[in-house]
Amino acid sequence: MTSIYKSLENKIVIITGGSQGIGKSMVSEFVKQKSKVYFLDIDKEGALKLIDELEKQNLKKPFFYECNITNFKELTSVIEKIGEENGVIDVLINNAANDQRHKIQDVDEKLWKDRIDINLSHSFFAIKSSIPYLKKSKSASVINFSSINWVIGSKDTIVYQAAKSAVFGLTKGFARELGEYRIRVNAIVPGWIITERQLELWLTPELDKWRSEQQSLPDKVYPDDVAKLALFLGSNDSKMITAQFHKIDGGWMN
Repeated sequence: MTSIYKSLENKIVIITGGSQGIGKSMVSEFVKQKSKVYFLDIDKEGALKLIDELEKQNLKKPFFYECNITNFKELTSVIEKIGEENGVIDVLINNAANDQRHKIQDVDEKLWKDRIDINLSHSFFAIKSSIPYLKKSKSASVINFSSINWVIGSKDTIVYQAAKSAVFGLTKGFARELGEYRIRVNAIVPGWIITERQLELWLTPELDKWRSEQQSLPDKVYPDDVAKLALFLGSNDSKMITAQFHKIDGGWMN
């Protein structure tokens, strides 16, 4: 059973990449907390399906913006529109990512820029454009997403690893810069999260056995587990937590 955070009720929450995976779970969980949720994604079909699922549960309808977050002009325009409409942004979650496998020899300038933009750069521009509205919140929280991938050194993800390691510096820097306005900035560091995409593309019985052996807790970590951590970091209960990296990996990264 998910805890109820009274402080999240009616909060303005923005989530990038909310149509599937971890983002989808976060949209659902914040809606259940009665937050006013906005999510941005290029996957319109997945977004509409999620909205339909939530409406069938008689839950508060989230707001969806079809947005290419690597188009920073478009991204900042959407965020500023949400900020102006509500007069405030309480929680900004920079979740969107692309962990598609790639060989070093296949990385050209175009692929490098695309993966850095979606896994790192969009977070910077989303935060930058949100600052005037975060300052108006009584308990503002920014949540970035890194990954244990760059620490354990998985193969065939070198650009993803470079971007996700840089999220640490981005988080520390913004936490220090924005702390005087009581804006908290933290990062969630997921392990191998068992999303539909992972099940479809990569999780074989052999790899699942290897995963369970790497973790202290052998159980699979699911998107809902990550979403519940995001609820805590978005709530007033985490009011003195900032510049931290919250691992949720079953004890893999010891």
